[in-house]
Formats: sequence, structure tokens, C-alpha cells
Amino acid sequence: MDSVQFLIRGFEYDLWANQKWLGALSGFRQFERVQQVMEHVLFAQGVWLERCGAWVPVQEDNLDMRTVFEVYARSWIGLVEASDLDNPITYTTSTGYQFTQSVGDIALHVINHGTYHRGQLRGIADSDGYAGFPETDLILFLRERGM
Repeated sequence: MDSVQFLIRGFEYDLWANQKWLGALSGFRQFERVQQVMEHVLFAQGVWLERCGAWVPVQEDNLDMRTVFEVYARSWIGLVEASDLDNPITYTTSTGYQFTQSVGDIALHVINHGTYHRGQLRGIADSDGYAGFPETDLILFLRERGM
């Protein structure tokens, strides 16, 4: 599998996992906290898309989170397919620091960022005593897709 296919699969997995967690949010006692985590993941995906030069005006359409995750996943897949993954992107962080990373490294970061925060949700589920959380390990996604 080449790098483009690897990242596309990563964004397909990320969308699958995010949608499963969105479907489970109502089971949390700390609903506002887990919703904030999912909103953070969504916001970060949009920020990184913009930093990579993609403009996705979903904020203006008042869409639900599930739909915005779908739009962002398609946008990331399109960006990965259309880009030289080694192309450097120079961006400024929210704290004013400037860095340069490749499109491929940024895309991998975005996928990993979602995984990190879904792990955070798993910890919140444990502290809530919520056993109904979704299992979203990558291997389950691959098995479900027959990969």
C-alpha cells in the first residue's frame, strides 16, 4: 500500500470511529464534556484543512457534527489524492509560532489526533461507569470492511 492509500484508509477509519462515538454520546453522564472533545476534534480537522490550503465553508451551513465530519473526511481524502504529500506547508499556530511540515505529516497528525481524543473519551466512559461505549479499534474497522 502506498502513502496515499494509507492516508485515505486512515481518514475512512477516522470517520467511521468518529461516527460511532457520536452515536454513543447520549450515554455519558458528562455529556457536555464528551461533546466538547468531539467538537475539538472536528474544529482541529477544519483548522488543519485551512492550513493546507483547503477551504471548506461548512461553518456557515449550520450542519450537524456527523455531516461536518463526513465533509471533512471527503475533503481530507481529496486533499491527499491531489497533493504531493512531501509538499511543505508553513503555518502559524494559535499561539503565534510558525512551523513547516509536509502535507503527509499533517494528514497523519490529523488521523492520530482523532485517535488520541477517542482514547480520552474511553477514559471518560470508564470514569462515568458507561459500558455502552463503542469499540473503535482500527482492526475492527478493517474486519468490518473485509480488509
